[in-house]
Amino acid sequence: MGEMVVKHKHRFLFGLLLINLTLYAQNPPPTYLSAVSGDEEVDLLWQPPGTAYTEGESCSFPFSGGLLTDEFSQIFEGSTDGFDNDYSNGFTAGGADVVYQFTVENDVAVTFSLCETLDWDTYLLLFDATCENLLAFDDDGCSGTNGFASEISATLSSGTYHLVVDGYGATSFGAYTFSVSGSAATLSTGTFSQNNTDLSKLEERDLTGSSIYAISEYNSGLEQTLDFIVDNTSPDQEWIDGFSLTFPEGWQVVSGQMEDGQLDAQVDGNLITFGDPFLGSGFGDLSGAPAQFPFEVTLIAPDGGGDVIVDYYIGGDVYGAEPHSISGELTLEENILAGGDLLGYRVYVDGTLHNDGIIGSTNYTVDGLTNNVAVELGVKAVYFLTEDSDEESAAVTISATPTYLFGDITGTVLDPNGDPIQSINVMSGEASDITSEDGTYTLMNLETGIQTVQFSSDLFYNVSAEVEVLAQAEPTILDIELSPDMPKPLGLNVSGMDEEVLLSWCAPGNGSELSIESYESEINSAFYLYNTIEEGQAHGVRFDIGGGFDVIAASIRVTTESDFTPSWPNATNGPIRVLIFDNIDGFPGNLVHDEEAVANDDGWVTVFPNVSGLEGSFYVIASHATNWQTDPSADIEGFAIDSNVDNPDNMVTMLDGEWGYGDVLGYGGDYMMAAQI
Repeated sequence: MGEMVVKHKHRFLFGLLLINLTLYAQNPPPTYLSAVSGDEEVDLLWQPPGTAYTEGESCSFPFSGGLLTDEFSQIFEGSTDGFDNDYSNGFTAGGADVVYQFTVENDVAVTFSLCETLDWDTYLLLFDATCENLLAFDDDGCSGTNGFASEISATLSSGTYHLVVDGYGATSFGAYTFSVSGSAATLSTGTFSQNNTDLSKLEERDLTGSSIYAISEYNSGLEQTLDFIVDNTSPDQEWIDGFSLTFPEGWQVVSGQMEDGQLDAQVDGNLITFGDPFLGSGFGDLSGAPAQFPFEVTLIAPDGGGDVIVDYYIGGDVYGAEPHSISGELTLEENILAGGDLLGYRVYVDGTLHNDGIIGSTNYTVDGLTNNVAVELGVKAVYFLTEDSDEESAAVTISATPTYLFGDITGTVLDPNGDPIQSINVMSGEASDITSEDGTYTLMNLETGIQTVQFSSDLFYNVSAEVEVLAQAEPTILDIELSPDMPKPLGLNVSGMDEEVLLSWCAPGNGSELSIESYESEINSAFYLYNTIEEGQAHGVRFDIGGGFDVIAASIRVTTESDFTPSWPNATNGPIRVLIFDNIDGFPGNLVHDEEAVANDDGWVTVFPNVSGLEGSFYVIASHATNWQTDPSADIEGFAIDSNVDNPDNMVTMLDGEWGYGDVLGYGGDYMMAAQI
């Protein structure tokens, strides 16, 4: 098979052995090189040659908003017309946008308002200093003359923030009047107003203007991987259920995948289909416009060459107006390299080439470095000259110093006589080790700060210890002494009688498993809480064991399609979170396990955490990953309750961030949960 040469927007030529020529004057270098130091490595990011940013275009080059104090008041005017769409909240805010940077000193209550912008559908997004964490957003928070204008109220602590003036959809842009006011904080920092969207807009959704286009050019007679974009340019936020490409007769599709894995691909000869374009669901899997979704197709192109026509079909969800589908065609061009075509990039460390071949992306991780030793890093653009040679631009350079980001823990596990203990399981987070013959262990690459280390064995009492991990070359030393496991009685209960009490307990454990339940009867009703545990709502059960134990399994009962007629809250089951906490002063303490799972056919959601080394009591708590009121893709689950409150002293409920015992919600039954220890 011959060598494939592909000209590609994201991924260029790899592995070609080319003679290097240096003709700096003709070839522009990369631009905007930046570096992020890591542990023995540095991440580089740059832009293609010729890229020039405009002020306000991105968080890297924002408009300056100023210092926000409790007496700040200012009006900004401008226009988003002519700017790119760089930011969204993942499903809306698809218009052209501009970025303002503000600095907050002390705690300030701030209102960002576009309520005086009257003639287009605005959107506001508030990000943190990195522009990676979206703190708040609003679509239609203003009332009055323009109900489609946006406003965010927030209580901010000291730091840097980025406010994005955006539009609802691709056709939402224009002149704006943007006011910012600050006052003394009366609420705790991190308090934000909730998003508002005028629901009438959801009745007018369609896929007008959406298309698929090719990034790659193809090579005839070869198997190759080509890149494409499905471009959702719906003017009013219709989502996409799926799409397909039909290549010419004689072409053979091998496979395909989306860059972020949103839809699976099915192949049939010269046809490839992602998702189900004919599903007509509620919300599709590919979010509203403008949004571009990269995908790749591996195929075999026949001999012959020349540009070819590829047919495509895009199917949208069922919300709103027609058209809910788009049919079209794209031209797939044959690749013919010409002198001066950009092939990719090479990276240099202190003047020495670091990478193999040619880098096709605009980012690269320089590894194998020494922490705390500065290096000069350079990136050169590589251009096609002939089939046997290329030429480089001048280097754009930056200095960086890799640094320690993580820490290690090491130590020795001994028995009470001071002898080393072999085969003890040692774990902290994702890191684990087993003690060697001399009792030593090492846990590597741990997050800095206070970490909990668990030591477990069938023959010794399980122990947990907290230690501070530092980002440094030397490991933190943690030596532990373990005592032989001498089982205690379990499950001590007391019952008041006439001038006496009755004590009952289980015999000391012998390693056998015990199943325990928190309910007395079958499902009688169900409920759900919109907020997550992080937002202050959760419920669960305290299981009182006594002595030391391990948690093998934990289960939470949710409703199934057959529990109620009609099914409630819906006929499907989605993921919930099963959390396990230890006990501190009679309330959930340290989180020791957090896992998402989906119910079996019998309605039980079960996880197998294998948590060891607990003492006395533990809690099984139910929650979910996102807010069920604001997440349009959420599959809400009903949490089961039996017919009577038999165990009120074991029912725990969090409301507004505070735990309480008993039938707090007033549903008249026990939470249906179970565990195996």
